Amino acid sequence: MRAKLSANDVTLGALLLSAAHGAWLALMPGSAWPLLLLPVTLFVRMAMNAIDGMMAKEHGQASAAGAVLNELSDVIADAALYLPFALIPGVNAPLVVLVVVAGVIGEWPALSGHWSKRHAAMPVRSARAIAPLPLAYSRSCSA
Repeated sequence: MRAKLSANDVTLGALLLSAAHGAWLALMPGSAWPLLLLPVTLFVRMAMNAIDGMMAKEHGQASAAGAVLNELSDVIADAALYLPFALIPGVNAPLVVLVVVAGVIGEWPALSGHWSKRHAAMPVRSARAIAPLPLAYSRSCSA
């Protein structure tokens, strides 16, 4: 028997994966395990994001609601993964929050659906997804 998963199910699965890993980071901010396994979560999430798009196109599941769900879930998943970095001892919490807010603002064109030629020149999602990581480890001046 074949599972009847839709592209939207895969999108929601990627969101749940990110939220679960973010919760793990938040609950254990001093532990190394959530940080060590973060690349695995990011890889699986990016794979799921590619799969949901392929499923939507190849199985006729593409819809305006699915496109909004895809973009909105990506923004929420990013925030769920990166905001817990603010709880890690020694990390500059205001900078983490600023980077997450900047990420939300950077995704606004995709969320609003207003595509332009300038938007096409922006880095692909995978590049934007990993860009905040080095910034999150900046130490505050008072630490």
